[in-house]
Amino acid sequence: MAIADGCVYWVTGLSGAGKTTLSRRLFALFQTNNQPVIVLDGDEMRNVLAGSDATGYRRD
Repeated sequence: MAIADGCVYWVTGLSGAGKTTLSRRLFALFQTNNQPVIVLDGDEMRNVLAGSDATGYRRD
């Protein structure tokens, strides 16, 4: 599976929907084909950008 330069895959969904599993599989697939991959974790990004004010997502 090849991806074009600058292609972005965005994975979103509810807790337990399989986002992490899908992301890990895609990461492994692209690395196997020697394609550069950057993974940004939403929780980590939120903590970096918002610091102690990060409230996260709350499902009502």
